[in-house]
Amino acid sequence: MSDQNREPPAGLSEHKELEIYRRVFYASPDYIAFSRLSDGTYIDVNPGFERMLGYKRTEVIGRTSKEVGIWPESDAAQRTAYVEQLRKDGLVKDYPGRLRTSTGKIIDVEASANILEVDGELILVAIVRDVTERNRAEHELRDRETALRQLNETLEQRVQERTAQLRASETRIRSIFETSYQFMGLLAPDGTMLDANRASLESINAKLEDVTGRALWDTPWFTATPGMPEKIRASVAAVGKGESVRHEITVNLPAGVRTFDFSMRPILDAGGRVTAIVPEAVEITERRRAEDALRQAQKMEAVGQLTGGLAHDFNNLLAGIVGNLQLMRVRIGQGSTGSLPRYIDAAESIADRAAALTHRLLAFSRRQTLDPKITNVNRLVASMRELIQRTVGPGVQVHTELAADAWNTMCDAHQLESALLNLAINARDAMPNGGRLTIETTNSILYQAQAATQEGVSPGRYVTISVTDSGTGMPPEVMARAFDPFFTTKPIGQGTGLGLSMIFGFIKQSGGYVRLHSEPGVGTTVRIDLPMHGGEAQIDKSERKTATAVSAAASATVLLVDDEAPLRMLLAEILSGAGYAVIEAADGREGLKILQSPQHIDLLVSDVGLPGNMNGRQMADAARVLRPGLKVIFITGYAEHAALGNGQLDTGMQVMTKPFALDTFMAKVSESLDAGAVSQFTG
Repeated sequence: MSDQNREPPAGLSEHKELEIYRRVFYASPDYIAFSRLSDGTYIDVNPGFERMLGYKRTEVIGRTSKEVGIWPESDAAQRTAYVEQLRKDGLVKDYPGRLRTSTGKIIDVEASANILEVDGELILVAIVRDVTERNRAEHELRDRETALRQLNETLEQRVQERTAQLRASETRIRSIFETSYQFMGLLAPDGTMLDANRASLESINAKLEDVTGRALWDTPWFTATPGMPEKIRASVAAVGKGESVRHEITVNLPAGVRTFDFSMRPILDAGGRVTAIVPEAVEITERRRAEDALRQAQKMEAVGQLTGGLAHDFNNLLAGIVGNLQLMRVRIGQGSTGSLPRYIDAAESIADRAAALTHRLLAFSRRQTLDPKITNVNRLVASMRELIQRTVGPGVQVHTELAADAWNTMCDAHQLESALLNLAINARDAMPNGGRLTIETTNSILYQAQAATQEGVSPGRYVTISVTDSGTGMPPEVMARAFDPFFTTKPIGQGTGLGLSMIFGFIKQSGGYVRLHSEPGVGTTVRIDLPMHGGEAQIDKSERKTATAVSAAASATVLLVDDEAPLRMLLAEILSGAGYAVIEAADGREGLKILQSPQHIDLLVSDVGLPGNMNGRQMADAARVLRPGLKVIFITGYAEHAALGNGQLDTGMQVMTKPFALDTFMAKVSESLDAGAVSQFTG
């Protein structure tokens, strides 16, 4: 493949590479044009085209050369041969021909062209030079050869004229080089500086003689930036082998720290050997600063939206809880206790709503504590069908289409159930007059080429759950914000705006993806892709009743570690009331001292986020050195992955997320103690 047809450097699209060449040769005296090979329509032409043929750029863009009429009809066969050679070889050099100007004048030209592939489309790049005068001079030269041999002084004069023309052309090219705002230069194949333009020299307060003869990486453009000379030297070596390179670099210059789009490409001779290297740099410092400022503004806007919505919702919830507590205090003071259960139920209901809101926030931030298990999605969807039908009501027909060979996945089944129920509720609200809700499971394989077209998506095997409704659908502006926290189209008080953002966070935390497709008046499809897992799905066992919580109480000792004194007091009281012996500690170091003593301990119950330099997980790991079989229950309201060992719990460890029901806590204690032999101190 010729150098004109070489592949663009990594990270540089063909379109951008074409644009770079277009800018560099924009002021060329020759005609340069870009057109589509598929239909021959012009994409762009340079001022040289306008000067040579007399057509305005706006007159030719989107039209073919035939439509413009620049090829004489009598040259159709030559034009066909030109195109065939171009299609066959991919390039044409110095092809002779004729063109018609806008005034009808026929001129002689030489055309060079090649074909480039840009984003899957073949683009024809043509460079045409007007050789009318040259041909006429050559013709006259041949006609007058005898006379010119006798008139040496005339020949000398013509040579001088031609030399002057070449010097003028060189002057024009040099003018382009020197007046460009880009940093441009010329190197020998080994990286030695041969030339540099004015803009690049002014950036380092140097003269041309200060840099010529030196290696590019040893010049002031790079020597003031640690590590940059080595990077540039490696790039020169790559270009010296015929490659092209492009980097975004940040360097220390006399004017300060500057960022550039820096590229180098080789100049090849007819044999494909590198004869020179052209380095170029376009400063993008201000653009990067503007982009950083925009990203920061977007972050602050998102934080403001999140905190504002959170404060609004929690203020409402706290008002309800505080109000019920105050009414309870008033009624107790009045000696009227008959209405207390009603106030207690109301406060508990509001507290449950607050806990649900917290879980949605943790899901959105991808920081919730998950309990992943191998899950059969078909079994899960089938078990929820009746619940979903009751939730959406009789006006919505619920259909399930489950692939018989649907793969299993590793995820928190309860969170997946919650996500599907949320989607069903959203679908119901989008179908106020009834409709159809379809839940479908399929297997899908995402290949590398497909994943590359979607940001943040990895190739692999996925089991897909699609939830489709026949509702009102979403306009594009609503769909674009559907996963934003606290964004809702429902009236105030009828939605938190965390449903879809919670689903998005949970699925991303589980290694999957969520895609949304919606058309106004047609309906909406939410597609959940979860990674395939080859193991056997686990069947959930029914939860133990509170009554079983005392099964191991007769001889069990529980170490309770939590820095929140009210919660520690509450849990200690309920454990003691159930017959357990309870030892309390307020932080990790105090708890570890007890665990390192000969004191008999059957179960450790600890918060994860403890004050000081030791969290609950670190304390438990240290304790298990001396008590290998120690049973552990972590309780947490916010668990970073690092706190729980990247989310992986060792055998005998369990986790509960605050807030939790006391009977659920007691059932978990009983389950943990009944799971195996208790721990003994081995120190």
